[in-house]
Formats: sequence, structure tokens, C-alpha cells
Amino acid sequence: MRLFEITETRSPIIVVTKRFKKNYEHYARGYPGLGDKTEKFLAAKQANPSGSLGVNDKPFTGGPLTGIMHVHLVHGKVMLIYAVRNDQIRLYDIGEHNDFEGKKVNHLADYIKSLGDDSFVPDFEHVVEELTTEQKKTIIHLIYEMATNAEDLKILQAAAKTKNYQELMGYFEMVVVDQSPDVIIHSFGGADGLSRAIKAVMAQLGV
Repeated sequence: MRLFEITETRSPIIVVTKRFKKNYEHYARGYPGLGDKTEKFLAAKQANPSGSLGVNDKPFTGGPLTGIMHVHLVHGKVMLIYAVRNDQIRLYDIGEHNDFEGKKVNHLADYIKSLGDDSFVPDFEHVVEELTTEQKKTIIHLIYEMATNAEDLKILQAAAKTKNYQELMGYFEMVVVDQSPDVIIHSFGGADGLSRAIKAVMAQLGV
């Protein structure tokens, strides 16, 4: 299964730079749910490539990136830098706000200017799409252990209630190495599914 699905045959195709691909994999590990937000945004952009998708999707209006589009995928944190060119949605880069400030903006502008048509490749696939059965069992075992510790239990309860798993992922990634938060969440059936799994463990232990 590809990360970014083309929704209609006439929709613009999504192409990426090597820079985007590298940085996306990095930030996906730090921001659970980034993959889902990116996929939803790109599906909407394919359906309406010339339109703005809200106040967070707009072009730069000054400086060396004037005219280049950017969208806040994680408000106040992660931005996607892109452009719609003919039949393509070109993903140039993704990063935190401070990656696109000061002299770094000039470097990015120079990078974009240096790109040719052969600098882009079709959208990429996840290296690992889902945890193995054993990896899921390992995480469930960890949830049981955390539920028996007062401080860890608070983390579990907060995560199950809010479905914000950023703090909890730090624990999970210690026992399931080299797996992104998106893969872990997806493997439990999404944010709701992981919440249900945590609540089921706590209910079984009576906490």
C-alpha cells in the first residue's frame, strides 16, 4: 500500500524530492499522526489542486520563497513546502518552523531552483507498513507493566482519553525499535483502536 494514494485518474500525481523523503521519515517518528494528516491533505489537494485548503495552506508572500506553497500539518510545528505544477503536486521539503527561518530559507530557495524534472520521483512506500504479531504482543505486555506502576498508569490513562500518544511512543519505541509512531498506531487500528487496547488492559487489571 502506498503512502499517498491517487484518488482519481485525472488528479495530479504526487512526486517528491529525496530531501522530502528523508525529512519526512525523520519527522514522522517525532510526530504521531503526521502520516495520516499528510495523506488527508494530499488527497484533498489532488481533488482541488488550484484551491487553498484553509488558512494554513497558502503561498509565501515575501522573500526568496515567494509563490511557493506551504501548509501547517501540525499547527505551530511541522510545515510542508510544495508546489502544484501542471499535472504534478511537487513536495519539496518538510520540517519544523525553525528549519525555514533565517539563512535556511535562502538555502531552501536555492535548492528548489536547482531542481529539474528528473529530480522528482513518484510518491514512496512505507518501508514497514505494520508491526508483526510478536511486536504487537511486546507492546501489549509493556502496557500491562505500565498499568501496574502508578506514574506510568497516569500516562496510559491520559493517552487513552486524549488519543495523544506522543509521550507514550517514547516507551513503545524502546521495546519496538526502528518503528515509527504512525506504523505502531496503524497496527492497532488507528488512534481509536490503540485507545481501546489500552482501556481493555486497564479494565482487565481493574485500574
